[in-house]
Amino acid sequence: MTTMDDIRDIRVPGAGLPDWILVACGALLLLCALGGVVFWRRRLRQGFRPQRSFEAALAELDSARPLMLAARGAEFCSVASGVVRRYLEQGFAAPATPRTTEEFLQSLAQSADGVLARHAPRLAEFLQQCDIVKFAGTSASPERLESLYQSACTFVRESAAEAHDALPAMRSGGA
Repeated sequence: MTTMDDIRDIRVPGAGLPDWILVACGALLLLCALGGVVFWRRRLRQGFRPQRSFEAALAELDSARPLMLAARGAEFCSVASGVVRRYLEQGFAAPATPRTTEEFLQSLAQSADGVLARHAPRLAEFLQQCDIVKFAGTSASPERLESLYQSACTFVRESAAEAHDALPAMRSGGA
């Protein structure tokens, strides 16, 4: 054997792959791209829009319903009042979460927002009742928790309808 027989020619990397693998990879990439285009066009056609603050609040209140048990009343009230406070901040730019209920209600009394002023008594009653359950250690019956839930949902629906000129598709029943 001579030295010339040992030297082999330089090969191009990947030259050993069969053509059908390259075709299959190309077809897979094309299929993924086509699927992405179809997905986004369908999503745009369905009128994708971000969830409004009142919709998010109603959905969160609805998801808190399993906490409406006497043993978990304080937890439910904490979640429900937090949802309403976040709704007030997102929907009305009212700084509600960093304040106590009394501080928030005092600032609300001085606020120029007519919608919130009209709903202040209902809002005050809801927040104060939640505070009693959360901080006084009193137990709340399922009926009382249901009443608090309905009060929160009614406040969110009515204030959103007033603030946004009778929003479409607002349900009158539970969230």
